[in-house]
Amino acid sequence: MTPVDKLRRAAAAFMAIVTAAALCLGGYENVAAVENSVNPVYPAAGSGWGVKDACVAYKDGLYYIFASAFFEDGGRERTHLIGVSTPDFKTFSEPLFCLDGQEMGLIGLCSPNLTLHGGVYYMTYNSWGDQEGRPNQLYYATSTDLEHWDFHKPLARSLTQGRRSIDAAVWFTADGVLLVYKDGQTMRFAMADDIGSDAWTPVPSKVKAWYENYCFAQEDGRLYMMATNRLHLPVILEMRNGDYGDWRVVKRLLPPQQGFNTDERANAASVTWVPEQGRWLMIYAGRTEGVSHAGRGDNRLALAQSGSLPGPWETL
Repeated sequence: MTPVDKLRRAAAAFMAIVTAAALCLGGYENVAAVENSVNPVYPAAGSGWGVKDACVAYKDGLYYIFASAFFEDGGRERTHLIGVSTPDFKTFSEPLFCLDGQEMGLIGLCSPNLTLHGGVYYMTYNSWGDQEGRPNQLYYATSTDLEHWDFHKPLARSLTQGRRSIDAAVWFTADGVLLVYKDGQTMRFAMADDIGSDAWTPVPSKVKAWYENYCFAQEDGRLYMMATNRLHLPVILEMRNGDYGDWRVVKRLLPPQQGFNTDERANAASVTWVPEQGRWLMIYAGRTEGVSHAGRGDNRLALAQSGSLPGPWETL
């Protein structure tokens, strides 16, 4: 084991202790474990991939999963933006695409998030690798069918140029396009008239806590956001007072340990509403270690469902 691997293992052990202590204090709602759960769903055991940062959508009888896939490529560990489809979360297509950005001089691409507006799917994502002189930046892609995409459109460069920016999500409001992203270690909000605009206006944030991996959702006219907290667990926040920078926590979720997620239970979760089925789906990543894949670990994806966003939730 290399010194870096030893450091990663020690950090993972420390976080496990901190997480256990925090959970003892309460405040988390358990995601119920069902018998004969399909979890974990992707990738198959032994694939050699670590897959996380996922989002999911349903269209014409198929579920589409988009995620970050970590594996060695071109002589080094890289993360790849991938998409797969499945009718049942048991059998999966070959990747619809597998992009690492090398043609743009990048080390990797990751952290997709989906928003549907006006019949168009918008996928936000970012570059990866923390290259010297070229910090991670935001991009978006568009599609009408979830299979064919127009990739690599720059997102909010007027705000992010020269600054490490990741984990973007967008939501289309009556006031314009709302953007949330992680600037360094800080959650930022901004608004623009159009997602492709060069004129983004920062929205002052009233959120004091640390979050990452953002996802917007709406239910009963209320705007919510799912995010990952310091314990790498999913948190649901609700916008307050019509203020796009003011959010409060309404639910903290604790998925069960199911063998594949003994180290981190539910990292980088996101949600989507499936109107044909009258249910919310939450997709998340779990791992058993945090050493492999450049410290991201052996992540595999899992699912939970609920009839309402605040819950109760249960595993698939």
